[in-house]
Amino acid sequence: MYSKGFMGMLAVGGVLAMIFATGCGQGGASGRQAISGTVTFQGKPLEQGTIQIISMDPGKQAISGGMIKGGKFSIAADKGLAPGKYRVRISSPEEGSGAAPAMPGDPAPVAKERIPPEYSGPESKLEIEVTKGGKNEFKLEIK
Repeated sequence: MYSKGFMGMLAVGGVLAMIFATGCGQGGASGRQAISGTVTFQGKPLEQGTIQIISMDPGKQAISGGMIKGGKFSIAADKGLAPGKYRVRISSPEEGSGAAPAMPGDPAPVAKERIPPEYSGPESKLEIEVTKGGKNEFKLEIK
């Protein structure tokens, strides 16, 4: 029938599948929280952009993110984050920047970022705290 080597690999594969299915860290996928909120830029809803949420705990390599549309964002629990403190980075290209198509073989044009580095860079001032079972709705204001 099957060789011992094949059966051993099948068993290891099954164990790995169970580990990946349950996740790792604090409770796996069940410990993740849904996150939502609003983003304003210069007092108005940010029409479009992206949000990245990165763990501030050096021991955790947790990150999540999503799209901002009409000043709102929402991240479902299955893509959410475990309770803890997080740094938030917001990105939104200037309208019309980088819009010219590149010639074949040329690198794609880089869109100019309109969000200041103190909100879009690695040391963003924006911080949130995700709580277990909490509302986890955040109002992020960019000046």
